[in-house]
Amino acid sequence: MIFHNIVQHPWTRKQIEFSNFSLSYVEGGNPSGNPLLFIHGWSISAEPYQDSLNALAQKYWAIAPDLPGFGHSDYSGSLSSYQTYIYCIWQLIERLNLAQFQLIGHSFGGGVALALAAAIPQQVISLIVINSTGIPLISIPDLVQRRFAELPQQIAQLRWTVWSKIVQAFGDNLIFHGQHLIEGAQIALYEDIRPWLSEIRSPCLVLWGERDYFTPIEIGYCIVEAIANSKLQIVPGGYHEWCMMQPETLAEISFDFFDQVKLSTQIDYESSKI
Repeated sequence: MIFHNIVQHPWTRKQIEFSNFSLSYVEGGNPSGNPLLFIHGWSISAEPYQDSLNALAQKYWAIAPDLPGFGHSDYSGSLSSYQTYIYCIWQLIERLNLAQFQLIGHSFGGGVALALAAAIPQQVISLIVINSTGIPLISIPDLVQRRFAELPQQIAQLRWTVWSKIVQAFGDNLIFHGQHLIEGAQIALYEDIRPWLSEIRSPCLVLWGERDYFTPIEIGYCIVEAIANSKLQIVPGGYHEWCMMQPETLAEISFDFFDQVKLSTQIDYESSKI
C-alpha cells in the first residue's frame, strides 16, 4: 500500500473511571474497520504516536489508551508489574466490549501487549510488538549509555513535531507521575515475561529497528523463540522510535501482516470444511 494522502480522521479523547484508577484514551479511524488496540512506550503517552495512529486508522478503528500512571491516566498505588498494567487494560477492553481485536505495542507497550496476549489469548486476533521490552538483558548503566549513543545518530530521521511531543509527554510524566515513571523503568529492566509467552495463541510479528541500540535485538530473538506462531522482521535503518518517525512504514507492514493472518485463517476454515 502506498500512502499518498493519509486521511486525517477525527479523534475523540475519552476518560473512564474505575475503582482505583482512571484510563484516558483516544479513538478514531475507519468506522468499518476492526478494532486495533495500540499501547504506547515507557515514559510518554499515546499523544506522540498521533501520526502513526493516523496511518493505522486508514483501515482500522484505532483505540490508544494512556497507560495507567502515564499521560492523562491516573493510578492510585504502586504499579509494580506487567500484571498490574494488563489488569487495567483488560478492564478497558471489557468496558468497551471488545470481543476480539488487533494488538500493537511499542517498547514498554510491547511488553504489556505480550503479557496481555498471553492473559486473554482468545481475544487477540493478531499481535505486533515493536522493539519490545519483556526480557531483561541489560543493566541501567548500559541502558543509559545505549540511549545517549543512539539519540544523536537518529537526528536525520526525527520528525520534530513528534520529538517535541515526546519531550512534552516525558516532562509531564516526570512532574506528575514520577513514581510510576520509575516503577515502569524497573519493570522493563527486571521483569521477565518469557514464562507466559507460550500461552500466546495469536500470530505474532516482532518488529525491530536495525539500528536500535536502546533495546538489543537479542530480546527480539528470545521473543520469537518463545512464541510458537511468530516471526522477526528487521526494519532497515530504523532506530528505537522508528515507528513514530516512519508511520507509513509501520502501517504498511502492519496491514500486510494483518491481511496475511486473515487470509490464512480463511484458508484454514475452508480446509476444515472439506
